[in-house]
Amino acid sequence: MEPSIIFVDDEINVLNGLKRSLYAAQFKWRASFIQSGLEALNVLKSERCDIIISDIKMPGMDGTELLKIVKKNYPHIVRFALSGFNEEELAIQSSNTVHQYFAKPCNWDLLREKIEPVMVLKELIVNQKTIELINSGDVVPALPEIYYKLERELNSEEISIHRIVNIISKDMALTAKILHLANSAYYGTFTQITSLHQAVTMLGINIIKSLVLYINIFNFVNKNPRIKDYIEELWTHSILVASLSKQIMEFFTKDRAKSEKAYIAGILHDIGKIIQLSILLRLGKENIYPIDESESKELLGATHCELGAYLLSLWGLPKEIVEGVLLHHTASVIESNNISIHSAVQLANSLADLKYEDPYVLDAMNSNELVWELIESIKNGQGTDTIMGNTG
Repeated sequence: MEPSIIFVDDEINVLNGLKRSLYAAQFKWRASFIQSGLEALNVLKSERCDIIISDIKMPGMDGTELLKIVKKNYPHIVRFALSGFNEEELAIQSSNTVHQYFAKPCNWDLLREKIEPVMVLKELIVNQKTIELINSGDVVPALPEIYYKLERELNSEEISIHRIVNIISKDMALTAKILHLANSAYYGTFTQITSLHQAVTMLGINIIKSLVLYINIFNFVNKNPRIKDYIEELWTHSILVASLSKQIMEFFTKDRAKSEKAYIAGILHDIGKIIQLSILLRLGKENIYPIDESESKELLGATHCELGAYLLSLWGLPKEIVEGVLLHHTASVIESNNISIHSAVQLANSLADLKYEDPYVLDAMNSNELVWELIESIKNGQGTDTIMGNTG
């Protein structure tokens, strides 16, 4: 069944422009063009919809109110917003309602670039309830200790961007949220923001403060020691994978931008495991966690790779980072001077897993010897089994 999309805007010229763009692009989905929020709700009562894209500033029922109702009554629908008003407060107020913002006038090519990955990855998740929970925007628990540290820094007399970045980089949910907003066209960015320092500098301290308040209030917090310990262990692993991914990409490409993307993909690569845990907690089944991939597929309808990639695609993160999360357990061929983000993350993840099994590997990683030895073996056409086997 072909996907269905609804566009809502009170300006008929905007809708006609979208119609022409879709026709010129030979758009294959079923599309409806509606001029008010109330009319859109009436259509949703009788028609299936996968994605709704609404203008924010409309007479009567505005886009924010419309999308709040859609979120509550139709949680399976992906919610995008169009806005010609660059207002920080509006973005914060709607951050729990809208998956992505697009600036008006919106280029259809940009819309399609963001929409298509969402629909492709959504198809990988066969459990409708899982999709609804992810779309709700509140399934990524965070480490409260990091929030406390960040709030103290933000409330200090001399705020340091460097210290803020260091704190944020240790928190998966907060990192993803900041990159989500930084990459939104709503903020007028025309290039992908892949450096957390760039994102913090661009968004500004007031936006960061608002994000901290939002996540502290709405994000899941559980004080169960077993869960807390597991998340902290996962964080240690994710930070190591991020660091190794960056080193590997730097070694192969000497490209700072690609190395930063590899770091971000590395730190977010297991975000799907946090989603798994959050959903199981909601279902009252946290006692079965952690679960293997076959169990996750059966119970939740997706692997942790698919869950993480889908969430990040909803937030509009760059394609290479989404692929790094989706494919980090998929082995690939690494050629000299040509390595993908997901290849770097996959290799880094393998190395990080070895860290916990053999003291020799820990020592080697601390001095980077194993990293370079393994990379050299790959560049010379050898496999990884020999090198990994030497660690015992």
